[in-house]
Amino acid sequence: MKKFLSLLLLGLLIPQFCFGYIGYWKLDGNSTDYSGNHYNGTDSGVNYSIKSKINNAGSYGGSTQYSYAASATGMCSFSGLTINFWVYRTSTVAQGFVTKNFTTNDEDWLLIDYNTGDHFPYFQVDDTTGVGHYYIGDVAIASNTWQMVTGVWTGSGRTMATYINGKKTGKKLSNKDTDSFTQRTCGASNNQLWLGRFRGTYFGGYLDDVIVDNFAWSDQKIKTYYAYTRGAF
Repeated sequence: MKKFLSLLLLGLLIPQFCFGYIGYWKLDGNSTDYSGNHYNGTDSGVNYSIKSKINNAGSYGGSTQYSYAASATGMCSFSGLTINFWVYRTSTVAQGFVTKNFTTNDEDWLLIDYNTGDHFPYFQVDDTTGVGHYYIGDVAIASNTWQMVTGVWTGSGRTMATYINGKKTGKKLSNKDTDSFTQRTCGASNNQLWLGRFRGTYFGGYLDDVIVDNFAWSDQKIKTYYAYTRGAF
């Protein structure tokens, strides 16, 4: 009964966080966008039979499986940015989690696995000249367990940060992460949003509840969201 009440409360609270998002993919059985902005995805080989503690999760095989929203032209020119998702990593190689393409082999923004052997969260936002401003956290994304991963750019606040399970990581590497810059507009030739892919690399594991927001979540909001959702994973 206690577990049932906890899950019921979670189901009532999560929608309160979801209002106003630019993109929200529950990945319960498909890659439908529940933000209301219609960035619905198309799945390529994604398996949704994997059970998370609330409904299902997207299972990505690490070879050619990914989800993509074909025309994500409204996902740029933000004054702030938050990317948040739950991930269960099974692969040992570096891989993409969430990327917004500008052209082939060039991204507007991304949150990916930094490097094979390290698996630190790599968060990048490109400016109007195409320069990538990035922040690499110093805490690894663990394998074979659910973790909540977050990347935040504050815009005029001139900071970037990564979080794992609601806690801000330290900085391993960075480039121009404290500069004042304007995010560029979306590319016209290849503006897809990808879940589970970065260029030619594919994610191996499970993704759930992927969120893209066009303002910077505060430390407290990230902690609160983690506290409300961690019982599900």
